[in-house]
Amino acid sequence: MSKRRLLADDELRRHLTREITSLRRYAMSLAGSINDADDLVQGTVERVLKSGLPAEAPKAWLVRVCKNLWIDELRKRKIRNHDVYIEEGEETTQVLDFVDNPVELAVEEVERHKAIAAALDRLSEDHRIILSMVVVEGLSYAQVAESLELPVGTVMSRVARARSNLRKQLGGEIP
Repeated sequence: MSKRRLLADDELRRHLTREITSLRRYAMSLAGSINDADDLVQGTVERVLKSGLPAEAPKAWLVRVCKNLWIDELRKRKIRNHDVYIEEGEETTQVLDFVDNPVELAVEEVERHKAIAAALDRLSEDHRIILSMVVVEGLSYAQVAESLELPVGTVMSRVARARSNLRKQLGGEIP
């Protein structure tokens, strides 16, 4: 069995610089809070700098490391008997704060964002993660399948179910 070629240090740094904003958006979609997302990004970057990043599909691997660190964090929180979710309403506010300039958004747009955030919060973790990877990060079904070690068909059906669930929750309107 052949070893995967890792990105050289300079390639790795360029890749991380190019993908950091995308990684932060993905971390935000997992964590739901800016502070947790920033911690998750920092942990991901530290792990990748220490262990390297395969040259083949580096973005998918970066997302996978981030997701695995988030799962580890959820397990730690569960073990420590802390609530995994932040107080109701606060998460929506933090998601809206993440938008570049929420003050300029029209009232209807703010309400739409709140409805979408609430609907996303009600999705199962599997659906939220996969939808985030496809819609927010723009990864292909094949990249998501490789990253999550799932068949492509499973990824496709979960994305379809997640979108259908969102559509129902939003009264037929899908973002």
